[in-house]
Formats: sequence, C-alpha cells, structure tokens
Amino acid sequence: MSRARPDIVTHQTRGGVVTAAINRSTVGQIEAVEIAEQLVPLIGEAGSLRGFVLDLREVEYVNSSGLGLIIDLGNRAKERGATAVAFGLRAEIKALFELMKIGRFYQFAPDADAAMKIARG
Repeated sequence: MSRARPDIVTHQTRGGVVTAAINRSTVGQIEAVEIAEQLVPLIGEAGSLRGFVLDLREVEYVNSSGLGLIIDLGNRAKERGATAVAFGLRAEIKALFELMKIGRFYQFAPDADAAMKIARG
C-alpha cells in the first residue's frame, strides 16, 4: 500500500512528455521514496515517452537520497530514449548538480516553456 502524499509532487503526461513538479522545499529520504512511488511508474508506463520535465522551483535542499532519486528518474527517461530536462534550479542546487555531473542525465532550461521545447525535441 502506498503511503505517498499526493501533494508532494504534481504531474501530468501530455504528448509523450511527463512533467513533474516537486512541491517541497526539501528532498530527503522520505520525500525521495514518496516521489519515486509516483514518478517511476509514470516514466515506465508512458507509451512513447519523448521527454521528462522536472520542475524544481520549490526545492531549496536536496540530500543524497534526493540526489539519487533525481539521477534515477533522469536515467530511466534516458533508457526509454527520452530527453530529461530540469528547470527552476536555485543557484546552490545547480552548483551541486554541476559538481555531481547531473548533466549526463538532464539538460537544464531557464523556465518551463524552454524545458517543454527541449523535451518535445
């Protein structure tokens, strides 16, 4: 039985693009599990997945569990032949992503419109 809070992440799938917004300031171990419960099946079940867009505008802190989740989601999308795009990164989060070479899994966009354009190809 899932214990995920539906408000922790909002998502939709349209035109082969899964968009997901994390609605928490902190992404730690508990949040990572709950987000994974909602998003991993979406990435796996999306028919002809073209893109995965991750909105991180609300996120202020990511620990190692959250970082692992974000990498895993991008990797799953990439394995399906989709483009993973993240946007809304605060300067500290972007610096962490650059340090951890998250660019291997995601492209980065300045805003939602640019992210969707990249994800759609």
